[in-house]
Amino acid sequence: MSITVKRILITLTSVIIIAYLIVQISISEGGRLKTEIAVPMHEYEYVVSEAYIIRNEQYVISEYKTGLFYQIDNAQRVAKNGVIAELYENESTAEKIQKIKTLEHNYEILKKAEEQNINHAPNLQNINNQIKDSIQALLNTAKTSHIGELSNAADNLLEVLNSKDIATGKTDNYKSTLENIKKEIEALKTSLPTPKSSVTAQKAGYFSFETDEYEAEILYDDALSVTYDMIANVKKGQVDSKAIGKIVTSYEWYMACPIDTQKARLFEKDTKVSVKIPSSISDRIEFTVAGVNYDRAKDKAVLILSCNLIDKDLIGLRNPTVNIITNEYEGLQVSKKAIRTLEQNGESHVGVYVRRGSTMVFKRINQIYAESAYALCEIKSENDWLSQFDEVIIEGRDLYDNKYIG
Repeated sequence: MSITVKRILITLTSVIIIAYLIVQISISEGGRLKTEIAVPMHEYEYVVSEAYIIRNEQYVISEYKTGLFYQIDNAQRVAKNGVIAELYENESTAEKIQKIKTLEHNYEILKKAEEQNINHAPNLQNINNQIKDSIQALLNTAKTSHIGELSNAADNLLEVLNSKDIATGKTDNYKSTLENIKKEIEALKTSLPTPKSSVTAQKAGYFSFETDEYEAEILYDDALSVTYDMIANVKKGQVDSKAIGKIVTSYEWYMACPIDTQKARLFEKDTKVSVKIPSSISDRIEFTVAGVNYDRAKDKAVLILSCNLIDKDLIGLRNPTVNIITNEYEGLQVSKKAIRTLEQNGESHVGVYVRRGSTMVFKRINQIYAESAYALCEIKSENDWLSQFDEVIIEGRDLYDNKYIG
């Protein structure tokens, strides 16, 4: 073999070896990349306050505190002179009433499951999805320790489980079950004696089992003129010894929020604001700014918010810590480690590198919100901008546009 041919073969072999090594290095480089998926996230800027809630409240008075059986639930509306509780002479009657309520509750759950299958063609996939959602909702609610909402979540799960049993024929006698429950309820009601006495509402409103000794400390009529000192100096009063609950007689209620003067200037009267209450199961509650009362000597203010939502979760609140949202952002979350600047055609562009198949490409971003570890980026539709579900490269060596990474 001639020296020339040998040299050509050696050169070709060297080229092949070098090419192989480059590919292996590229594959190795691709394996060393640390990435994350760009997904939409919400972030908020908010003002924190130790709020004080003011309602138009009136005690419900009864000469009896034992032997009473409540006819309405917490936060349920009651008409003027409507029955709140009934008094019976013995415990066996109260037990019968409790059994009636339990049977009525079970009847409603089974009836809803039946109606669901009658009104909609049974779809097992949809029902199974509902079961999964209901289980997740039950688990999420259990973390909050709100007993009333936990009961509702459990009922929703039971309803969809019943729907599945009916749809699959496992409960083929549900109609007779409903009839039997109905007959038992009627029989128990017929056997009930006349109540010895009853407690009625002096005014129409929303009933609450809870009293907290603050009902008369800041009057409802003074809500719009509450000052910083009034909130700072409020103390518990005394609950009427005969009170068995209270009626919230006005649909609208107020939340007085002490804050710094500078933060108070962020709010304008008659505008809408969203509030997050960590101790509440509600995600966020809409309020209207009813006014701002300044104490310039102390550089403080009281933001007065009004709301007309009343439910089981809110009716018992008095001094919650609240987050009053001032700004809200939605964008693609990106680690700050991934953000880089690329010079292109004499211009600087801020962006990130993303993995696109076996190639690394640069995509631009527009930061709309930033924390110490991450940023939210504007969601854009153009191909050269970061998109939802892009695989963003957080860590890697020798990053550049259109690099082969295997």
